[in-house]
Amino acid sequence: MNAVRSCLNWLKSNWSWLRWLVAVTVLALLFRQHWSGIERLRGREIQWTLLLVGFALATSAIVITFVRWFLLVWALDIPFRIGDALRLGFIGFLFNYVAPGGAGGDLFKAVMIAREHPKRRAVAVSTIALDRMIGMLALFIVGATASMFPTRVVAQTPFRPIMIAYIVGGVGGLIGLAVMLHPAVPRSRWLNKLIHLKFVGHIIGELINALLMYQSRRRVLIAAVLLSVPGHLGILSSFYFCSRALFPAESVPNYVEHLQIVPAAELAGVLAFFMPGGVGALEEALAWFYTLADCAADDGFLAAIAFRGLTILIALIGVGYYFAARRDINKALDESAQEKVASSTSAIPETTSPPSE
Repeated sequence: MNAVRSCLNWLKSNWSWLRWLVAVTVLALLFRQHWSGIERLRGREIQWTLLLVGFALATSAIVITFVRWFLLVWALDIPFRIGDALRLGFIGFLFNYVAPGGAGGDLFKAVMIAREHPKRRAVAVSTIALDRMIGMLALFIVGATASMFPTRVVAQTPFRPIMIAYIVGGVGGLIGLAVMLHPAVPRSRWLNKLIHLKFVGHIIGELINALLMYQSRRRVLIAAVLLSVPGHLGILSSFYFCSRALFPAESVPNYVEHLQIVPAAELAGVLAFFMPGGVGALEEALAWFYTLADCAADDGFLAAIAFRGLTILIALIGVGYYFAARRDINKALDESAQEKVASSTSAIPETTSPPSE
């Protein structure tokens, strides 16, 4: 039992670099699998102008997500500037790939905003979860809307469950948003009874107050949702321009088909949370989706690699922000790790035997 615990602790403490070892291994295998496509690419001229357009679109879309988060925090009367959202956003985006202590982008933002606003920690952290949910809702909406247009992809039987998932996710998310904005929800008896629970009651009370504030500022919440749509269109359009920069138009899915297949590939990357930035999962998913449009899987893989390269360049913007506040960031992450250790230690009964030396 102690050996298993020691092994798990070792994996946890070394996961920040182990997951990159896994990611590099997976990518190496995928490059080998799609090597014939790489060989064909060598004889083609890359359209650097289209890659630059893709970079501009992706950067703009990512900045829009930071502005969306700013609106969600600002709506709760938490002192937060657009510069703070950009600073934490870019460093968080960088941490999706390389993070001290294995902290992901969302975890980093949660630690930092909680540290900067300790009196409203729970509410501040909840904005990150809400921001992620709104982003997913927009992804489903864009995918569902694009799937209404007849294309080679929509005609394929394997795509039908994905189209249904888009519709269910979009409709379900809109219903959830409507329920959240209904005045009766924060005033319901069952929800207010939770306020009196030990340990978590005050946190639930803060979240209820946050919900009331969002209801009084519906326009801000609606604006956050509306911002998400052009944000995702920018990301999806960037995929298309990366593809067109490498291959002629007739050999890749058209623009609408990219709007149909890329959201599902992005979801595959999200589900592969154990990989830094979903590396490998997104690339192979897009390769498979290209086959639904009667295009080469190798071309889909290489288009995804080109997009991955652009996002890494964007993530490097966070390097400047990180080194400008490296000491404060490392201190906050260390304190967060110590709090986790302390809380887990306090939860162990006194009768538990001490670990072996």
